[in-house]
Amino acid sequence: MKKVLIAGAIAATVTLTGCGKEPYVQAPEPEKRSALAAIATAKDANKAIKGSQWRDTGKIIKAAEKLVAEGKFAAAQSEAIKAYYQAKTAQSQAKTQVGAGNPSYIYQ
Repeated sequence: MKKVLIAGAIAATVTLTGCGKEPYVQAPEPEKRSALAAIATAKDANKAIKGSQWRDTGKIIKAAEKLVAEGKFAAAQSEAIKAYYQAKTAQSQAKTQVGAGNPSYIYQ
């Protein structure tokens, strides 16, 4: 009987302590994953228009990354979406102004 109790105590101890393995790490929350995915999408869209980026798009992406670090995932996702749409609008603007040159009054 004593041996059974000792074996049970050892089994319980090993089970509860996890045999010295690393502690369980929970996967990131869905909100965090969504925010990080939105930031990655905004970065990719901004990189796609190399040389034609708008002034504030990079600043907005950095602000979104800072919000993720603070744990404000919804706000970070909102900022990343804003940066994405700025990058897409900059892409459209760059396509419409290809070969436009300078206004004629500059040459007068």
